[in-house]
Amino acid sequence: MRTYQYEPLGANAERGFRLVNLLPGQFKDEIRVEILRTESPPGHSVQNDLSYEALSYVWGPEENSSIIAVRDASLRLYGRESSSILDDTTLKPSYISEANSRTLSIRQNLVVALRHLRKSSEGRILWIDAICINQEDVEERNREVGRMGQIYGKATRALIWLGPEGENSSLAIRSLRLFAEDLTNEFVMDYSGSRYRAPGSRTELLLASPIPWYDEEGPWLAIRRLFHRKWFTRLWVYQECRLAADVLVIVGFDTLPLLEFVRAGMWFAEACLETQDFLGAQRLAASLNIIRPRPAAGGMDVISRTRGCDCEDPRDRIYAIMELFPKHIKHNLHPDYRLPVEVVYKDFFLAYLNNSGVMNFIGLPLISNRSTHSSESIPSWIPNLACPVRRLQFGLACGKSEHTVVHSSTNDSLRGHGTQIAKLSSVGGTLPLGATNREILAYCAAHQPRDLFKGTYVDGRMLLEVFAETLVSGSRDKLFGIDFPSSEQLCDEYLQFSTTGKQPSPFFLYQMRTYLPGRAFFNAHGGYFGTCPPTAAPGDIVCVVLGFQFPIVLHPIAEEPGCFELRGECYVPGLMEGQGLLGPITQGWRLFKLLRPRPWGYLFTNGQIQTQNDPRLPALPPNWRVSFQFGDILQDNEYDSDGNVGETRFVNEKEGKVQWHDPRLTPELLKARGVKIEQLSIK
Repeated sequence: MRTYQYEPLGANAERGFRLVNLLPGQFKDEIRVEILRTESPPGHSVQNDLSYEALSYVWGPEENSSIIAVRDASLRLYGRESSSILDDTTLKPSYISEANSRTLSIRQNLVVALRHLRKSSEGRILWIDAICINQEDVEERNREVGRMGQIYGKATRALIWLGPEGENSSLAIRSLRLFAEDLTNEFVMDYSGSRYRAPGSRTELLLASPIPWYDEEGPWLAIRRLFHRKWFTRLWVYQECRLAADVLVIVGFDTLPLLEFVRAGMWFAEACLETQDFLGAQRLAASLNIIRPRPAAGGMDVISRTRGCDCEDPRDRIYAIMELFPKHIKHNLHPDYRLPVEVVYKDFFLAYLNNSGVMNFIGLPLISNRSTHSSESIPSWIPNLACPVRRLQFGLACGKSEHTVVHSSTNDSLRGHGTQIAKLSSVGGTLPLGATNREILAYCAAHQPRDLFKGTYVDGRMLLEVFAETLVSGSRDKLFGIDFPSSEQLCDEYLQFSTTGKQPSPFFLYQMRTYLPGRAFFNAHGGYFGTCPPTAAPGDIVCVVLGFQFPIVLHPIAEEPGCFELRGECYVPGLMEGQGLLGPITQGWRLFKLLRPRPWGYLFTNGQIQTQNDPRLPALPPNWRVSFQFGDILQDNEYDSDGNVGETRFVNEKEGKVQWHDPRLTPELLKARGVKIEQLSIK
């Protein structure tokens, strides 16, 4: 048989696309399909008129492939060309003869999936990227990748194929189904919601006494193995399982709706934490991060959540998730696999820059790995979106200021406002990615400050407290509904480790393993220390830039005063709560992180007073007042009737505009307060 040749979608590409009719057969029969070229009249959307399922799966190795039989057909919504068409959405079984069939090579993982998905007596209409897109046609690939939102969004259902039955997967699915029956949807959407349908449910009892479930053949291990499957590490699946209205998880011949799968998985992750199974909890958290429903997020948030996922083409760090970006960012992006990686990342960053009030440089710059890219003159500010180093999460060094950064196309630089805090005096070695607990602890011991147990930091706190905070990059106390170790606990555990060799708790180790690898410790003039990118060097400058959540390290360009190269973000205790712009926390006040408002904020407390208004700031300028947002409602009271705190908004009564950034934190007003704000040029 001859090899199947794709016909171009051509001028009808915006109105039509390909589908696969998986023809009926028994499990071991040859895989036979029809490739349907759909077409609809002008003014119609073909996805609105067709019923199909979209497949989400792992491609698998290219060298492991199989041959399937394929016949080409056309599907017109008004007028039929194929004799196999019964109506607009249903195809009757058809036989592919030796004379009119062709062959197509597909990867073995897809062959296995199709055998399980095939029906015995009727065809099944599917959209499958490896078959429905001509992967050799770059123009078509660019176009179809840009339509993923439409394809998955209009599918009747998305099918998540986790693989064939194995490692007690049927037991895992049965157990997850039972768990899900006991839990409410609030368990998924809000940790503080009502969790159990009824007191004394099996999940509640199991959480109280889980030991019997740890049996080698029990559900505990089976569920852990299920969540270890390769699908959960694939980048493309992140948007695939979010775009469709209905999603079904399939393992072998077992199925479970996605929401039930997530609901039970989240309970199981909590059960792992309760029983000190931190490795299990870590793996589940990573897998659940891929499938858990979340509110709409900014482009940088989506990239951060998928940083640990795998993809074959580094351009897919953008293209595989762009349908989840806000419209104003997505509008400026157009998939093109012919572009160099640095151009794709640059285009994304500039779209993000022009449409965001708070910015991040998201870890390491691309310049740190210039040798793998096409240009030797890559601007240092282009982010390396493929870097696996975990993004910093906790801090608001810029306060609620708005960034003033603009891009100059003349010299491809960024110009913004910030203040130089301190010059690096020394930088330690980088902790490698994948470091073991033993290596992490040895690294920390080798880089701990002198006088750790009796010295004080630049902000007056004990060095031990500040160092312990740095080891976990600020993830302490209560965050996201999780009780992280307190500052006191962290100090006590590190003291025990340093004096007796006792290993810190699994949770402490987990947090260090999350944020330290890929970074280096540094010391700076003025008494500051922290963690920084591995490219930083003595003489580099720690800066706080308006509108940037974390301090950054800049390398001065000797021959160009006021110009710098970016080294990346850093964690610096004593700068993470706006001290670089506003000075130390006012005496008598304490602050707590508020992670629900965006951007991150703080609750300042002094006795009975609890407010988001920063006591370090003066009164608002004329015509400005503060309001608090609850959903779509703005009110003057900071709290609602249930005691929930609203999100701070600033209202200009003269101009009638509402904004999240504080009008007291402009470059001009900060300069008037004596802050050394200057324009920085990053090249």
